[in-house]
Amino acid sequence: MNFRKLLRVPVSQFVTFLSPRLRGTPLSFTAWRTTATKGPNGDQNGDTEAVKQQELNTAYDLGKMKLDLKKMINDDTITLYEQDCGLEVYKEYRKVASKYNITLQDPPLEKKIDKEEKKRFFLKQIGLVEKYIFEHKHNKIGYLYEAAVQVEKSRRIVETSINGSIKNNLVNPVKNIKEAAQNLNVRINDELNQLENYYNFDTGCINRIKAKLCEVKPTVKRSEVDHTRIITNEYWAVSLVQLPSALHCDHVFLVLEGKTDDKSMIWFADFVAHNLVDIIYSRIKKGKVRIESHEEEVGAPVELLYRCDKKMMKVAKDSRLLHSTWAIPKSTAYLLITNLKKQQTNPPNFSILGNAGYYNCFTFAKMMLHDLKDDYIHVPKDRVGDWTVYAAATRDPSNNQRWITLWLRTFAVGRRIGYAIVKLLNLFYKT
Repeated sequence: MNFRKLLRVPVSQFVTFLSPRLRGTPLSFTAWRTTATKGPNGDQNGDTEAVKQQELNTAYDLGKMKLDLKKMINDDTITLYEQDCGLEVYKEYRKVASKYNITLQDPPLEKKIDKEEKKRFFLKQIGLVEKYIFEHKHNKIGYLYEAAVQVEKSRRIVETSINGSIKNNLVNPVKNIKEAAQNLNVRINDELNQLENYYNFDTGCINRIKAKLCEVKPTVKRSEVDHTRIITNEYWAVSLVQLPSALHCDHVFLVLEGKTDDKSMIWFADFVAHNLVDIIYSRIKKGKVRIESHEEEVGAPVELLYRCDKKMMKVAKDSRLLHSTWAIPKSTAYLLITNLKKQQTNPPNFSILGNAGYYNCFTFAKMMLHDLKDDYIHVPKDRVGDWTVYAAATRDPSNNQRWITLWLRTFAVGRRIGYAIVKLLNLFYKT
């Protein structure tokens, strides 16, 4: 930055330039890669989650009703000939199966059927439902279906068995529920403990198990760096971040945010010198690439942006962020992680100026983004000029006292570094 030119800028023009930054107003936003990365609006997202919720509830209800049909096989009072309760149960089963576009046969009402014929009829309908679920639905729908069968079996054991036999009869169903819950990545330990401790059992326990097993995970999440960005399973977000209110206000680092079906993930990465001496004699030793990552369940009330413990990348909840953020495909995100790990194994030489084939934190981050060969990533030419500023309400830096504090801290730190450099140079020349 040319400070002489800066001094000649009229005060009114300088204030006009600076005021949106003080308010934390976004200055500019990089265009979306495609309309698909914008993510659904509120109504569309609600419709998508409603469809997914119905799909899960249908799978659970079919698993639960499977036992109703099997029970009717051994009930001689049910013939499917007259308007008995069995016919009503089967009609409800057909109605639920139709939500998956499964067409089940009408019951043989023309004549009374014997037990064997009734058994073949019911097992055939159950087989049609299970064939569709296991062949045409996602594996998790199958796990949920099997879990529902075992949950309903456990409920009937507790409600109908004699106390002495309940514990032994619950062993296999509870074991199968645990396995299904693990496959679904659902935690229901408290409910299973209550189910096993059948003396304190209540039907609310079964309802809570169903609610957790059928819970719809959010399909999208917002970037914690730039809340205007939507992160999906296919498109993640990478940000070039600076913390202008921190003591290390010139330091730049990368933040990569992503998600899978069940996990939210974040990576922090930067390039630093090993110590203060390496900053002065930086062309003698290589730098150091630092990487830290965290993950949490999607929808958990935890902000991963504040989890990093490494100095100069630690973001406080009241930190002001200076950043540029881009949406990138998940494959490109994995390429970035791979490239960072390679650089961590064999890092380049560090130079505080970042020139002549040497790197500082900013030029290293630019190199990492440039190596992705993504035409949608336009890295700013310097660390301040054209960056997007975003500040949440809790990060509002409108109080001018913050800027006064920042300049005072910068002056104090600069004086200490200058003093340390002079002392080291004196020591070097004496030796």
